[in-house]
Amino acid sequence: MCGVGPYVTNMQLHDTSSMPKTEYAAVKLPDYLPKKLTISRLGIELTIKEASVSGNDWELYDDAVSWLNTSGNLDSGNMVLYGHNHKNGFGKIVQLKVQDLIIVSNESVQKKYRVAKTYETI
Repeated sequence: MCGVGPYVTNMQLHDTSSMPKTEYAAVKLPDYLPKKLTISRLGIELTIKEASVSGNDWELYDDAVSWLNTSGNLDSGNMVLYGHNHKNGFGKIVQLKVQDLIIVSNESVQKKYRVAKTYETI
């Protein structure tokens, strides 16, 4: 961005083209989209991909955990993460125990969670 162009004061137009230009450094804002799920005790390290729901169709990936893009992110809200019950991936979560550490992260932000309770649904 530069301070070049006309501006109006008291209904008079002033030409600013001869004024020195001001350079502004780009500021990179933190990315809060989840990208990786890690549960070290279970040997889980999975990519997280953005997903959506249309009607009753939940977008799923064979090679990643789905993050519902209308849910929370690494900055705020409740994240909805879901996936296929594959034995070499997300399916291992049935082995979670109280106090297990779950890390959801990206290149610049990391959130840590501890399992508080487990139960099985039928």
